[in-house]
Amino acid sequence: LDWAASDSLLTESDYAAYPDLRMFPTMAGAVVPIFNLPGFREGEDLLLTPALVSKVFRGAVTHWDDPEIVSINPHLALPSARIVLCVRADGSGTTEIFKKALSAFEPEFAERVGASSNAKWGPTNVTRRRLNSGVASFVAHTPFALGYSVLAEARNAGLPFATLLKGVSRVRASATSVSYALAELGLEVGKGKALTADVHNALGLMAWPICGYT
Repeated sequence: LDWAASDSLLTESDYAAYPDLRMFPTMAGAVVPIFNLPGFREGEDLLLTPALVSKVFRGAVTHWDDPEIVSINPHLALPSARIVLCVRADGSGTTEIFKKALSAFEPEFAERVGASSNAKWGPTNVTRRRLNSGVASFVAHTPFALGYSVLAEARNAGLPFATLLKGVSRVRASATSVSYALAELGLEVGKGKALTADVHNALGLMAWPICGYT
């Protein structure tokens, strides 16, 4: 009996090719937008809506002082600098969770980028780094950068991550907000042939919408 862990869900073709494979959830975690804004102070919040995250990562919003970002962050002096996007260079479950959520947030993202775990980002101008640690390191050392990583990596690197604005409610990634997402969507586990479920895009105001099972 061999064991392995993955944040990417097995597909129907995977099960057909390897019928002895079985997948079941052991834990769940958040993926967060991490950033480097010179002058940003601890205790402040960078607010982004879910749809706005999608727009940034498909290249429709390219500058930190874009009106859509400025309008929901009147408390911040946002620079006119270009957003330097950093994504994973390797196929990864982190990328799959992030892309699935962004595809659910905005149809244009789903059409132009898609929801797979691969390193393809359509026409968007991005910098690529291997592993969560590689993206986190790039963001930490690059002013005006924006990337994504698992929450634990962001905390280990001491990087700030965006707060999501859902209607008039703010939600931060945490064990509690992931738990709310699981309470809303996690009971879908086992309804198909596999003991898996997608738990991104939870609509509850206190639920973090970018998360997945391992």
